[in-house]
Amino acid sequence: KPFEMFWNWFKQTWITLQDVPFNPENPEHIQACIDVINRHALPTPMEVLNFEIKVTGLSRVALAQITRGRVGWAYVVESQMPQHIKHAVTIPMNIAQNDKFRDRAIELVRLSQELYDDMYNEGIPPQDCRYLVMHSQQTSLVMQCNYAALLGYFARRCENGLTDELNLVGRLILRELRKRFLDSEGKDLTLCIVTGK
Repeated sequence: KPFEMFWNWFKQTWITLQDVPFNPENPEHIQACIDVINRHALPTPMEVLNFEIKVTGLSRVALAQITRGRVGWAYVVESQMPQHIKHAVTIPMNIAQNDKFRDRAIELVRLSQELYDDMYNEGIPPQDCRYLVMHSQQTSLVMQCNYAALLGYFARRCENGLTDELNLVGRLILRELRKRFLDSEGKDLTLCIVTGK
């Protein structure tokens, strides 16, 4: 319940409010929470609310972009360990739908995977073989971020002018948030959480 958490942190700064429980029917309580979301109140509540998100089937290209976020983020990324990788790659839609490049891209992926398998079968350690796989090789991660960091992700990564994969990850995260944070009347609380409105 993000609003209740926002209220519990917000009220701590006011001596007269410290013992007042959150009341979703009280417009002043709701306004205080909205002020937190809109950054009109102290930022601490945004830094305290944390989300844990698991992403699977993510390319290593997208992984590199996501893990550039440092403040308010923590990551655990799938380890390939000393074992054979599972061949799975992401080909961007702009290439997959391009008649001129699609077949060449698919062939490059096939050759890379074939080379990996041949080296692995000859006893080259998998940690060395993976140096020659595509950067589009898929992986998974679990990330934990606070609300302020997640807002930053949406601001930087969720627009149609950026990579489809990062945009899709953001929209899937938003979909999961909506599943969990619809109020009893079906009002979408994540709209204001994500947009700050």
